[in-house]
Amino acid sequence: LEGPLLYVYVLMAATLCSWRDSMTGIVAVVQMAAGDGTADIVGRRWGSKKWPWSQSKSYVGSAAFVLAGFAVSMGILLWFAHFGALDLGMMSLKTLALKVFLISVACAAVELVPVADDNLTVPIVGAFLAKWLLS
Repeated sequence: LEGPLLYVYVLMAATLCSWRDSMTGIVAVVQMAAGDGTADIVGRRWGSKKWPWSQSKSYVGSAAFVLAGFAVSMGILLWFAHFGALDLGMMSLKTLALKVFLISVACAAVELVPVADDNLTVPIVGAFLAKWLLS
């Protein structure tokens, strides 16, 4: 399993396990969809400077991953919280933003490591870190 089929399976698993009331599932899916997706688009278009250990990944693509993963994660978490579908607990906005930013940086770093398909590694790391940092 790899590529788009794995993407669909990960999306289905995240949906079944967390639907819409879990920060873990939301962050895992958003890092894969918005972060990884944006990194691919931006990296292909403007990513001439490549990482030394990964000639298919660019600095600008990694930066786009972090920015998109962070912005979309925060947007969806706050949107769900606003409408009562998600409880952020007593966490301040500043603390939430810092933790989501760290998760986005870690997921962007994992995407650079050619160990397995990033459609699997990114959401697994995102879910693990979200469960640890946001619960």
